[in-house]
Amino acid sequence: MERGVCVSDQFSNEAACELSRIATSNAVIKITARTRGSSETGIDVHSEVALTRIALFVAPRDVFTKQFDDQVQELLKECQKYYSGLGISPQERMQIKQALNFAGSGHWYKCPRGHVYAIGNCGLANQVSRCPEAGCGAVIGGHHYQLDGSNTLATEME
Repeated sequence: MERGVCVSDQFSNEAACELSRIATSNAVIKITARTRGSSETGIDVHSEVALTRIALFVAPRDVFTKQFDDQVQELLKECQKYYSGLGISPQERMQIKQALNFAGSGHWYKCPRGHVYAIGNCGLANQVSRCPEAGCGAVIGGHHYQLDGSNTLATEME
């Protein structure tokens, strides 16, 4: 006869919270790594403060409770307001857009690996090239004003 494993609700809840702590720590590492190298000024002040507060919550010295997790999720949302996911700040994104000055005629796309590129003039793909991002080389662009099926719109740049 097989014996079942009995797990208390408390143990189950604490394990779920610890998994959330690990996932949150991973998210913080990714955001920090992307933003620290994204510009001369590094991560913006708002995200720096939020990430510092998150680090205090996720430090392994205390039990990571549901209340801590809720507070951390709010802080992560705060970081997302100031971080585009592109590895650049919102200010840098606006500077890039202003420098290219598409004025409604160009469009932003992503290669299959998520690297952003722009097509000027009419904004439609009429030639195929390779992603210039180091180590990528994926197909970008398209033929006859049709974007290659492996590319997508980069709506975060619009």
